[in-house]
Amino acid sequence: MKNRQLKVRYTRYDYPIKGKDAHYLPPPVPFVLLKGYWLEKVNFDIGKTVNVEMKENQLILTAAPS
Repeated sequence: MKNRQLKVRYTRYDYPIKGKDAHYLPPPVPFVLLKGYWLEKVNFDIGKTVNVEMKENQLILTAAPS
């Protein structure tokens, strides 16, 4: 299976931050979108739990066993 290259994008949280007024715009947060049939090919099926291990400059995603 070939490697994928993704871009870290930004978004904002979808819920208000407690203690802030309605016009407060929260700061941007980074996110990475993973989407595609290729996920099923490596056992990342819809509804499956995914474990995320964090290391310096790495995110390791592991699909939980069925």
